Amino acid sequence: MLGRGGMAEVFVARRDGPHGFSKRVAIKRILPQLAQDPRLVAMFCDEARIQAALSHPNLVEVFDFGEHQGQPYIALEYVEGMSVAELITRIAARRRTVEFGPALHIVREVLQALDYVHNARDDEGRALGIVHRDVAPSNILVGRQGQVKLGDFGIVRSTAIDSRTVPGELKGKIGYVSPEQALGMPLDGRSDLFSLGIVLAELLICEPLFEGGNELAILQSLHSGNLAKLRSAGSHIPAELKAVVVKALSRWPEQRFASALEFAEALDGVAQRLGEGLGAHVLSEWLVDMGLVALSSEVQQKPSVIPELVRQDASDDAFVDTVALAPGESEAPPASIADALSAVLPDNDVPPELEHAVSRGRGRTEAPTTYRIQRSGGAVMGPFRLAAVLEMLATGRLSIDGAVSRLGAPFVAVPSMVELARMLARPAYRYYEPLALYTKERWAFQLEQAPEVVFGIARNRRTGLLSGRRGSEQVRIWFVDGTVVFSSSTDPRELLGSRLLETDGIPRDALEEVVEHAWRTGRSLGACLIDRGLATPERVDAALREQSWRRLVALLRFRVGELAFVEGARHGEEPSVMPPRLGFVASALLSAYAADEVASVLERVEHSGVLTGTAQGRVLVAALALPEAERVALCQAQRGATLRSLMQDGVRSGTFDARVARRAVWVGLLSGALRCDG
Repeated sequence: MLGRGGMAEVFVARRDGPHGFSKRVAIKRILPQLAQDPRLVAMFCDEARIQAALSHPNLVEVFDFGEHQGQPYIALEYVEGMSVAELITRIAARRRTVEFGPALHIVREVLQALDYVHNARDDEGRALGIVHRDVAPSNILVGRQGQVKLGDFGIVRSTAIDSRTVPGELKGKIGYVSPEQALGMPLDGRSDLFSLGIVLAELLICEPLFEGGNELAILQSLHSGNLAKLRSAGSHIPAELKAVVVKALSRWPEQRFASALEFAEALDGVAQRLGEGLGAHVLSEWLVDMGLVALSSEVQQKPSVIPELVRQDASDDAFVDTVALAPGESEAPPASIADALSAVLPDNDVPPELEHAVSRGRGRTEAPTTYRIQRSGGAVMGPFRLAAVLEMLATGRLSIDGAVSRLGAPFVAVPSMVELARMLARPAYRYYEPLALYTKERWAFQLEQAPEVVFGIARNRRTGLLSGRRGSEQVRIWFVDGTVVFSSSTDPRELLGSRLLETDGIPRDALEEVVEHAWRTGRSLGACLIDRGLATPERVDAALREQSWRRLVALLRFRVGELAFVEGARHGEEPSVMPPRLGFVASALLSAYAADEVASVLERVEHSGVLTGTAQGRVLVAALALPEAERVALCQAQRGATLRSLMQDGVRSGTFDARVARRAVWVGLLSGALRCDG
């Protein structure tokens, strides 16, 4: 059992399927003693229905809903990690507090979820008016890789469901409800923001914010806005961050942040002023540094290589290949540096900077785990193979301020190690560069801003670098004459090797070998994979196209942060063969934006203005390569219509629905295939 609450219990289960398919899920089941209460069963069904209709990276996903022996259950995404409540408890036990970067990242990710939830609309574009009402540390999950997800919609309030709260009944965890929620007053999204403000405060002080000997005393402290605990335990919190917390905890809703997006933007501004990087990597690395999760890299080691440095995670069948040594432990070095290098470097592949370390003739091989990393905070990780170190450099997790030890030698700055400095010199991976200094074309992320910028680059056939930054996360897209030719990002899952490892089943040790060989010989990874027979040219081209497409989708999904375009910038890498420029951008856009977001962007168009086609409209429709339903809707819009009449005609004829009509019109306006008069 994972846990038990006042209404339901949660179990871990494994879902099996054909051909060896297997996936762990969380099963939530109403408590047996409550299963006969019609009101509670109805609430449980409401939870399943509302949560299943929502889809966002920061929400726990619903896989299935059903009944077993008359008892309803929900099959949910299983998040391997811990709740924020458990995180605070474990950090408090060490008499520590959560560092600013990880704390701000957790809250900002929940704000992303709440922004989506609060603005959710149904298929007809009607606002659902959802208020979560239970934003508390126990309902926020933190995964091992730094992912953050909000769950438990058990007491959600929405215009789409009947009210099931009895007058005078308080729903929500005591200590995390807003003053208006405690009084049973009407609620909007600002109530959830108050609750999340409490979570942020408790992450920063690792103590309950509102205390009392009983529930009434806690509610009185909360309702009076008693922030004495924040003042007494939060002396280490910078003034600008404390001001954000205090605003979120304002007693009156109109004095709080007006929306989750405004709250998130305030946190981004504070993080930037404090020099704190935000992102999943920041959180996951901190979790590792604190010993809360075992460190595992994307490139794993064979468990038989150096047993004393490889530990098996009892909760998983996979081996965790890299662990930070605990105090008092010592690393067993390879028996011979020469043997270790001879084992991994063929005669004709030895780079000049390592020739001094190679000798031949012993006939033994040792583990090629020859690098250790020291972070700026002093934490030491490793040992790593060269492939894993290159992965860190390619995703910005190891930069110029890091230190590296090779084969037990003293730590030196990364740029001082010749075989690593070459990566830092490549423009595509210089994430540390202040691009804002090179250009005046900068924008804060808004729903409509990024699509306009991306389509503008493609439509006007511009050449240069488009960079999206959200805290420590970056996505970089290079264009030549408006066509995407290369991309890079700080997400290790989007590396070519990682994708092929996941999708094509390339053996991990073979991939490591090819990565290192490609680096030493200066050839592309794709070319070396083809040479070794591990991939075909067609598969490599397809994987590279998908890689840039996924990265463009990721950039378009940023909702806070900064966008910048550097005219004429070149990536210096071997370019990929990409599909037509407008079709590529349109496909990424349609994947990145939810139906309610598109409706929000087109709100003014929907209520006024007549759509007509442009002179180049027909040519552009072909170039956009839209799905059939969207293509039909766009062609119909070009003949002259309002958006509202277009949606009505599509539904009446059964050719497309309102969601499709909005998507087609938005792409048409962005690409120049449509214009709107009025």
